[in-house]
Amino acid sequence: MKKNNKKEISEKTFELNITNQLLNVSKSFLWFVMNSPIGKELSNSQWKSLLFDNVVFSQGLTQDEESKKGGGYDVSIHSKCHISGATRRLMFLQYKSGRRMGYSNKKDSNFKRKGDGRNTSHILFTFNDAAHNKQHGILRELALEQKIEDAVMYVFPRITEYRDFTQKIDNLLFHSSFVPVLEIDKQAADKGLKIIDGQEHKYRTSYDGKTSEVNYFFFFFLYGNEHLIGLLTELICVSIERLFTILNKEQRLTFSLKYFKEEVINGLNNSIILSELGIEWTSKATNSILPKVNSYFEKIQSFNSIPLAPQKYTVVIPLEGVPFNLENRDYSSLNYQII
Repeated sequence: MKKNNKKEISEKTFELNITNQLLNVSKSFLWFVMNSPIGKELSNSQWKSLLFDNVVFSQGLTQDEESKKGGGYDVSIHSKCHISGATRRLMFLQYKSGRRMGYSNKKDSNFKRKGDGRNTSHILFTFNDAAHNKQHGILRELALEQKIEDAVMYVFPRITEYRDFTQKIDNLLFHSSFVPVLEIDKQAADKGLKIIDGQEHKYRTSYDGKTSEVNYFFFFFLYGNEHLIGLLTELICVSIERLFTILNKEQRLTFSLKYFKEEVINGLNNSIILSELGIEWTSKATNSILPKVNSYFEKIQSFNSIPLAPQKYTVVIPLEGVPFNLENRDYSSLNYQII
């Protein structure tokens, strides 16, 4: 099939819409908590800050963010605290835009025509195509140096036509593959392969995300939605932490911890499980999100002792900033998100 060089949807469009949706979905339970008796504990302006405080985008790690040499690092990312007084969180979601392909001519591809009537249409993404074909290596070093293995991810939206994009605009999350950079490396290493600098690589996936592969060298890539579910769960816990923090700050604690938990879980049931995510996603929310939120609640012994929400998919930004030391690397191809 002849490649269509024109992409109907830009990576920036995906980044703005999907990241915003990720945040909105993870905070949607707050609307239900706001309308419960707990809602009276905060002012309207405080609730608006919790609900509408959105992602801060950067165009990348630029020269403006470089510190003076000699400080032990080259770049440091800073951010003001959240309105609640809690720390901000950092994550690296590297969005890619793909092209529709009818089939692949590669002999080892899952999508090669075999005359058996299989649907071979798929989306073709190119990665390691920026920073002089070194972007993947930069992301790898970033994840390893900062020990943030799952906070550095590619996002491959499984949408290629603008019409399809507009039809799925309210449900983009669940039509996108969230793939940690190091997971690609791990599965490549299991096959005796390595994603090398100096070469563009391809990620191909079916529109349902169930069949995926990676090549410059070919290997079948096993993809599951656990990273998206994990990221959503963590962002929900971050919102709970911030709500706790602002309630404690205002000393408006006229209800029990048990009642607070019940209202939050009720809000999650209404906002996540009963939303229009389909049977498969409802099951995932029930079986994964709620138990992990419960696990976070178990760590909260009192309103005066608020533990940090998990840090698997996001990184806490301390007051002194998050330092990076990636020697002789071009940071300008990397985008990050602050929540």
